[in-house]
Amino acid sequence: MFGTLDDDLAANRASITELLQDTAPKLRELTEIEAVVAASVLIAWSHPGRVRSDAAAFLAGTCPIAASSATPPATASTAAATDASTGR
Repeated sequence: MFGTLDDDLAANRASITELLQDTAPKLRELTEIEAVVAASVLIAWSHPGRVRSDAAAFLAGTCPIAASSATPPATASTAAATDASTGR
């Protein structure tokens, strides 16, 4: 019923390669990157010349940091510290 993990990965890579060929054939031709990476880039791309900031962080292997001038939401540790200082 199930193949080996290597068989499953090969079938997945073949499917991704076929989808990329239909969707963005020049992506792999111009950059010579593998199918899985090319698919990740295609998913992250919002429109010509732009990649969403959270997607850029994903592609770089980092965690996005929220950029806002608003007060950040309370975390469990800040809420506990507030409760301890106010006695609530």
